[in-house]
Amino acid sequence: MVWSMVLNMAKKWTELHVKNIKHEGKTAKLFKESDVRGLYLRVNKNGAKSWLYRYVSPTRKGKTRDLGLGAYPTVGLKDARDRAVDAARLVVAGTDPLDKREEYRTELHRTGMTVGKALDDYYSDVLERSGISPRTKKQWLNATGRYVNPAWKHKLLGSITAKDVRELLLKDDFWTTKPRMAADVRKYLSDLFEWGMDEENKYCESNPARMTPMMKSKLGPQPKAKHQPSLNQEDVARWYAALRCMGGTGSRALQFLALTALRSGDVRGMTWDEISEDDATLTIKAERLKIKNQGDHMVPLSAQALALLKAQPRTDSPFVFPALKGGMLSDMTLSAAMRRMNEQDQTGFVDSLSGKPAVPHGLRSTFRVWSQQHGVDWEVAENVLAHKVGDKVYRAYARDTFFQQRISVMQAWADFLQGIDSSNVVRLHG
Repeated sequence: MVWSMVLNMAKKWTELHVKNIKHEGKTAKLFKESDVRGLYLRVNKNGAKSWLYRYVSPTRKGKTRDLGLGAYPTVGLKDARDRAVDAARLVVAGTDPLDKREEYRTELHRTGMTVGKALDDYYSDVLERSGISPRTKKQWLNATGRYVNPAWKHKLLGSITAKDVRELLLKDDFWTTKPRMAADVRKYLSDLFEWGMDEENKYCESNPARMTPMMKSKLGPQPKAKHQPSLNQEDVARWYAALRCMGGTGSRALQFLALTALRSGDVRGMTWDEISEDDATLTIKAERLKIKNQGDHMVPLSAQALALLKAQPRTDSPFVFPALKGGMLSDMTLSAAMRRMNEQDQTGFVDSLSGKPAVPHGLRSTFRVWSQQHGVDWEVAENVLAHKVGDKVYRAYARDTFFQQRISVMQAWADFLQGIDSSNVVRLHG
């Protein structure tokens, strides 16, 4: 490999700084990281980035060597710094990090990298360092521990085939009876094999879990998402009045969810710094949204939503609706509040379509029916629900989030929840 000159950038690096580093030369270029001596970001002529640690070998007569630390952005700035520091400690102790890695690989090739061992290493090397939420890590551990390890723990990672993956996902009708979990397991496996194929690992030659046309055809379709039991329009005001009489953080979070038509996770994960009372807005960061790659979601707050927030007690927790110990409220808390309301009401709040008691997520369907009945433009309503509208080409041109229109829509919806006549706001076209 021919390197162009190393650039020493004195400015302290941040994740955004790394993301914005560009290079359009004909050869790869090294950028010297600001904090850890010997840590470099390598940028190839095609724009691909990776990390390396340059050191003087303590065992090879002062020879300078480069230790690959992984590709960016899979390995972020903090992770790269941690790996470089770990390597530097080996050098100080008299061990060459590349030799140490080769010894490890030799042992693995002798005994074989099993799926069980790969899962452990992937978790510690990638997930533990990635900054994802504890809940997501727990979901990954539960899914792989229940569906992957029992079947493949002692199998070699490189021996797994696409047929093995399909059989795992189709066993006991897993793919169709638990579609969400099965889809997650396939994605987890695909990530694991991509990690195993990385030039720093080379534990497998291909990714048999990738969703190719053949894989999609063999697995077959998954059932569509089931209708979430929702409130009937005629029950809305009675339900909301009963909810306002209930105490507790869960019921207040459920009120806010109803007023904003947001997803449960968006409300439960909401923090005070996302709220602007002056602008009457809630801004949900893109990384918290279920639908990715569409930017932050700005929510206009009705007078009722603002009043609810002003009355909400402040604690040491960053969350607006915290759990008892200050952490994020669980989804079950909102479900339990809804269930209590059904139990306490004489007739209950039963969805006329399914015959089942309404659930928190069904409130979004209730809003959708109301918006149709009141002439709200489809695109405006979809933006209220933070849905991804249209295909990539459509979204490239239609970038309006209809915020101004959504202000009047959300106020009319809040009035409807309280039983206030909103007939004067029909035909809410954008």
